[in-house]
Amino acid sequence: MFDHTVLSICNPIVKAVSIALTQFSDAVVPEKWAIDMLTFIEHLPEWLPGSGYKQAAKHYKGTTVNVVEIPYKFARERMTSGEHRTSFLKAIRSRLGHSGEDSLDAEVEHAIKYSAASMYTGGADTSISTMAAFFLAMSTFPDLQRKAQEEIDKVVGNSRLATAGDREKLPFINAVVEEAQRWHPTTPIGLLHAAEEDDAIDGVRIPIRAYIVPATWWFTRDPMTYHDPEIFKPERFTNYLQRTSP
Repeated sequence: MFDHTVLSICNPIVKAVSIALTQFSDAVVPEKWAIDMLTFIEHLPEWLPGSGYKQAAKHYKGTTVNVVEIPYKFARERMTSGEHRTSFLKAIRSRLGHSGEDSLDAEVEHAIKYSAASMYTGGADTSISTMAAFFLAMSTFPDLQRKAQEEIDKVVGNSRLATAGDREKLPFINAVVEEAQRWHPTTPIGLLHAAEEDDAIDGVRIPIRAYIVPATWWFTRDPMTYHDPEIFKPERFTNYLQRTSP
């Protein structure tokens, strides 16, 4: 994203992202904050009991600004000095016909900043969570690891890395990725939503503005859908992926 080599977990960018992700996880806990249940307190002064979420929001916003601004400033300085090699930021600015010294339209620059920050924080949280589940699965089920390796050796060989062009030829690897996301979902409890209108499911009324919390862990453990849900079985996705492929 920024042409920045991280050599230590004490790196200020890494630390800022770690703090931001912790704060994000804290902010989205269902009904942790009084404002989640008592929306009218939004209009009350900050000093009243129950308004602590306002102070938290200000603090969290400061962290988010650091996550966006610190690496962006670093990358711009490297571009200006001519030391910058290649990165998402340099590529997108080049496509727009701007060098590191040039100023962009404020709206465009805002979009670039937050796009880069979003991709980095996603890689530091959601993607790495699925990768951790993958490594655990390969260690726990070595027979599956060997089967996956055999498919890679057959299709890709051992002289290069796989590319997106190999994907259609790697059905088992695709199934492994799908199963890793099911086996240990990144968000066991989905983000809070609200009903936009009155609704009903199986005779249960869901009134407008009612909170809806996706029970992701339960969905991925439903034995009616996934036989032996605690077992890592990529095969359960193989037929599905074959049916849905273009």
